[in-house]
Parts: sequence; C-alpha cells; structure tokens
Amino acid sequence: MRAWKIGLAVWLAAASSTVPSAAQTDEGELAEAGAELERLRTESVELTEQYQAAWAADAELQTRIDQLESSISAYGVELRQLRGRIRERAVDLYMNGAEGGLASLFFTASPADLDTRSEYLSDIRVRDRALVNGMEALSRRLETADRDLRADKEEHERVLARFEEVAVDLNRRLEEGQAVYLALRDRLEEERAREEARIEAEEEALAAEAAATQPADTTQPAAPPTTRDTAATTTADTTTTTSTTQPPAATAEPTTTTTTEPTTTTTEPTTTTSTTQLPTTTTQPAATDTTEPAAAAAEPNAPTGEEPAAPGEEPAEPDQEPEGMTESGMVCPVDGFHTFTDTWGAPRSGGRRHEGVDFMAARGTPVAAVTDGVIKRLRTGGLGGITVRLVDAKGDEYYYAHLDSRAPGLSVGQEVKAGDLLGTVGTTGNSPDHIPHLHWEFLPGGGKAVNPTPLARRLCG
Repeated sequence: MRAWKIGLAVWLAAASSTVPSAAQTDEGELAEAGAELERLRTESVELTEQYQAAWAADAELQTRIDQLESSISAYGVELRQLRGRIRERAVDLYMNGAEGGLASLFFTASPADLDTRSEYLSDIRVRDRALVNGMEALSRRLETADRDLRADKEEHERVLARFEEVAVDLNRRLEEGQAVYLALRDRLEEERAREEARIEAEEEALAAEAAATQPADTTQPAAPPTTRDTAATTTADTTTTTSTTQPPAATAEPTTTTTTEPTTTTTEPTTTTSTTQLPTTTTQPAATDTTEPAAAAAEPNAPTGEEPAAPGEEPAEPDQEPEGMTESGMVCPVDGFHTFTDTWGAPRSGGRRHEGVDFMAARGTPVAAVTDGVIKRLRTGGLGGITVRLVDAKGDEYYYAHLDSRAPGLSVGQEVKAGDLLGTVGTTGNSPDHIPHLHWEFLPGGGKAVNPTPLARRLCG
C-alpha cells in the first residue's frame, strides 16, 4: 500500500481548477468536506494539547507519588529502627537505674578516670537525646510525606478524570476526521478520474476533427480516373503530327495531361506529348511536399511529449518530484487524519523524558515508511510494544512504536519505498489506552534521537 504523498489541502486547491465548471455542486461539496476536515483538525489540535498537558501532569504526579511512597517506606524502616534503639535504651535505664550507674562509675573508677567517665556519661546523654530528636524529626517528615501523598493522589485522580474526558472527545474527533479524510480522498480521486476521462475524450474529438478536415492526398488524380483515361486514350489514337503541332493547347490545359499513364507514352514511342507535359505534372506534388516539413517544424518536441522551454527559461527537470513532497522525497509517516504537538522532553512515566513526537490518530490508521530504506529491526514487547526501525541510505534511522500491527510479511532486511505500509496505529507497550498514537523518533546517523517535530511539520503540515 502506498501512502498519499500529496496532502488533501493541495488536492482541494487543485480541485477548483480540475473540476469542470458545470460541476459546481460537486465543487461545493468538496469545499464543504474540506471545511469540515479543517474544523475537525482544529478541534483535534486543541484537544491534543489538553491531552498532552494532562499526560505530562499525570506522569509528574505519578513520579512524585512513587517517590513519596518510596520515602515513606524508607522513613518507616528508619523510624522502626530508632524506636527499637530507644526501647532498648529505656530498658537498660530501667534495669540499671541512672543513679546506680553513676555511683558505680565513681566507686569503681580511680580519681584519674573521673573526668573520662564524666565525659562518657555526657556522651550517653547526648546520644540518648539524639535518638529522641531523630525519632521526632523522622516522624514529622513521615507526616509531611503522608499529607503530600494524599494531596497528590487526589490531584492525580482529577487529572486522570480529565485525561479520560479529553481522550473520549479526542478519539471521537480523530475517528470523525479519518472518516471525512477517506471520503474526501475517494471523492477527489473520482473527480480526478472523471476529469482525465473528459480531457481524453476532448483530445480524441479534436483528433477526429483534424483527420476529417485534412486535405486529400495530391498524388491521386483530382478528377475521376475513367474520364482522364478516356481523354488520354483519345489523344494517343490521333496522329503524331496533331499532338506536336498544338503545344500551346497542351500547356493551356494541364489538367488534361498527366504522366501517370505510362502505358500511353510507351505504346507511342514517336509522340512528344509526354515530354512537353513534364513541367506541368511535376509542379503539383511540389506544392504538397512543402506543407509536411512546415508542420514538423511547428512541433519540434512532439515525439517526446514535452513543451519547449520559453526563451530565456531553463527547461524543467525531467525527474522533478511530485507536488506536495519534500525535496528529499520523504512522506508523512501517518497516512490518514492525525494531529501532533511538540512534546520533546515532556515528562513520562518512571521519570523519563519524551524523545519523539506522538501522532494522535484513529486506531488502525496506516503507518508508512517515511523514506526509501531497509527494515533494520522488528520487536514486540517492552516499552515500545510492536515496533519497527527503518534505516535509509544515509544511515538515518526512524523508530515507530506502539503499533497495533505490522504490515503482513514485513521482515528484517526488507527494502521499502517511501509510502510503503509498515503497520497501523495502536496502543501496544506502555502507551495509554486512552488514545491510539504513533510514537515516532528521528535518529540522524543512527545516533542519539533529536527533536523530530520540525521534520514532522515539514512532512505532515
């Protein structure tokens, strides 16, 4: 399957000049369909921006929630450890008693060790206090984390609700847009085929008219051959002296003499009629022959079917690319109604950043090879789900992810042309179920991905 390399906007512009003037109703219907498609595109772009904003907010909140839950879990472990140490210290103090411990230090230690033992007791008190202070600080952090977690989860629920609400509206617009897109495409193809048939019929009519008005072949006698043959025979039957004694009459009536009757002159070898009429007979085909080179000179490029270039104007390139394609011959990777925005670097799940462009489209919309190249890799599973990686002759790579399916028979090492079917838009991998979309990456030279949005805008408008 080949992708449509000429945008519907270009088709609509061309339709006004290709549709016959008599088909004003059809032209009006095409304009209405184009306006409806543009309305759906505008609404879809607005919803796509809202959806992407909700998607980014969802990813950020989910990341914060994950971090808070991880922190709360770590705080809980640390708090339990502190509580265990404090409990052990409390038991020790209860069993030994603070006074008993202090007295034992003074009675069992020498006077030289009193300063050291006093510092030890002070250090114990500091560490005991630190245990208590640490537990209090950790408890406050845990309470703050719990409060933030509850707030983020509530906000996340609101974002998810908005996420799903926008997704429903966007899905409806995308499906409607795809239906209008396909109907308009088919209608334009019908109009184009009808116009081509009309032009072909006009050309055939002109050719038939030209053939009907073309002059008769001058090599044939102008008068009925039977009359001329009779006159020539009668002249041949006369005496030789009669034909030679009336040369002025022979030249005054050139139509009665002809050299197309060789039998007459050969049967009468003594007659001079044939020799006196040669100048007259040779002048007739001469006038006819001059018209043929003149007609050929009027159309020097007729055999090639190309119009000659105007004076001072360079001739058109023979391999000029069709209208609507880029200079490199690339095409839009989505062959159908779609929308996209610049989401390079936007938050994604797991703290990742977006490294591609998301083409929002109805599920099953064809996905096309953006350029001539070779299938480098096919994978199923992981974050990308069903994926295709295409590499062109320059080594640039193009990554297609979240496909609903791949083209039948597609294989690694297979050569494809720009516009060939690679698969269909879907939601496989870690793609949200809300909206089918194509995640598309551009990796120049097969290296790191760069923002593909500028390229997507040039290819897809």
